[in-house]
Amino acid sequence: MRKLVIGLFTVLAVFAFSVHTLSAQATDTAQLNLTGQVPSLVRIGFGSLVADTESHDFGDLTEASSFTTTLNYLANVSFSINASSVNNGVLSLDGAGDGFGDTVGYSLSWDGATVDLSSGSVDVVSGVARGIGSFSLAVDVDAVSLDGFDDDTTIDEVPAQGTYTDSITFTITADE
Repeated sequence: MRKLVIGLFTVLAVFAFSVHTLSAQATDTAQLNLTGQVPSLVRIGFGSLVADTESHDFGDLTEASSFTTTLNYLANVSFSINASSVNNGVLSLDGAGDGFGDTVGYSLSWDGATVDLSSGSVDVVSGVARGIGSFSLAVDVDAVSLDGFDDDTTIDEVPAQGTYTDSITFTITADE
């Protein structure tokens, strides 16, 4: 009986070892890779991200005046902003004037730094990291003098009567 019990334990041990060894070898894997893209997003606006136009009337140009505003931005990618002036950084007489008196000077400041628009277009910032924020803009308009003219004054030295305008467009572009 003792031989029978030992024989039975031997058979059970071999069987248990064989079953364990077979189940450890029977595995397989499959991998699922998921991808997707979020497109770049860049937005700017005056006072809010949806206010894409702001206007300011300086009124009587015989007095110097200033105007400040805020240009807000939102970007999920680094970006650059370009400023372009229709009249190369001066207020110009409506109706395409052609003399000295047909423009009024002004200066544009971007976060305290003067922006030169005399070429019509300039990059004001580049390589700004993604984020949400704002830039401070200031416009200072020169006073037009209607005094000090004498007999030697030519008409081109006299400021022409009328409305003087300029339009500055700010364009935000993703740096990709």
